[in-house]
Amino acid sequence: MVIGRSEGEEVSILNLYAPNEYDENFFKDIANTIAENAKGIIIVGGDFNAVQDGKLDRTPSEVGPQNRKTKTLNNMITELGLGDPWRDNNPSRRDFTFFSNVHNSYSRIDFFCVSQQHMYKVSDCQIGTITLSDHAPVILHLDLNKENVFKYWRANVSLFTNTEVVQELKQTLIDYLEINDNGEVDPPILWSGAKAVIRGKMIQISSRLKKQHLEEQIKIENKIKLLEIEHKNSGSNNILIKLKEARKELDKTLTYRVEGALRFTRQKYYEM
Repeated sequence: MVIGRSEGEEVSILNLYAPNEYDENFFKDIANTIAENAKGIIIVGGDFNAVQDGKLDRTPSEVGPQNRKTKTLNNMITELGLGDPWRDNNPSRRDFTFFSNVHNSYSRIDFFCVSQQHMYKVSDCQIGTITLSDHAPVILHLDLNKENVFKYWRANVSLFTNTEVVQELKQTLIDYLEINDNGEVDPPILWSGAKAVIRGKMIQISSRLKKQHLEEQIKIENKIKLLEIEHKNSGSNNILIKLKEARKELDKTLTYRVEGALRFTRQKYYEM
């Protein structure tokens, strides 16, 4: 790990190469190294030799429950409060960084993780082209001078109304306890770690849902635009019905965003 300062910001950078075979201690050792030594903005990157999501990050897609490597990797990421900037910017996109000639498969095993509280400093993250190597480069751009508008994390309580999100949070906690509740960790430390894991997971989910809602809004707006043009040209009553339905759909989407903004405003007001 390299720890230093750049543009007035303290930065900790760790480059890793995970073993091909499952080693339950590898990511635990990495997590301990970061937790004990890292300062400021945390950037972890390299060949993790594991995917975060078997369905999105591998082709052919993996089915069934997460394998041990994926589960341990994800636990480390959430426990340390890290986020994957490429996935945050591409919540449903499939792209890959490694091609296995042996298995004739692609996977996204090379990526960056950045501390969640500093994700706003990420200006871009791209996957390059696999050329001479069997791995693609991953390019991360940060604006270290960028200031965050909001300094404190607040739980997005609306997440608890989503049964899928609640189940995802429960599973995250189960996975965390399965790995860490081994009788060797003091209960207060275990509890503090659990809170950090859930917070990191909630930040990750909130970011993912926000991007999904924005994508859906843009999709509906484009649909309205096309229907409006079609109705202007044809005057069809069927097209008008579809146009009204699309506008209702957009109104519902925008209302959801406004309600979220109001909840945040009220929370901010009462904390002042």
